[in-house]
Amino acid sequence: MNRLPKNFNAEEFVGKTLEQLGIGLFQTQLRFSGKIVVSIEGSVGIDQSKQIPVFEAGSILLKMIGKRVTKSSVLGEEKFDIIFENGIRLIIYDSNSTSESFSIDSPSGIVVV
Repeated sequence: MNRLPKNFNAEEFVGKTLEQLGIGLFQTQLRFSGKIVVSIEGSVGIDQSKQIPVFEAGSILLKMIGKRVTKSSVLGEEKFDIIFENGIRLIIYDSNSTSESFSIDSPSGIVVV
């Protein structure tokens, strides 16, 4: 568990659109407008659900393609959320104690958690 850096700005996602989704057995990539890529190897939550492996959330993630982010916030050192215009809330967790859970590559830099 690497934790989110204290200066992580989740608001960078606001106004961006999810343009591409890549789903694999061990990694899922979310590509947003504005050159933001989130690569997830850990677990996610949808709305208020429990944590699940990201590949199990594939059918729900498909509903987010083409949707704009209306809000994003840090929920402590171990997770942040992204809320889409269709009301779906994606929570991304730092869930892996032995390797990276997710990374974010954006114009403001690279964050590995």
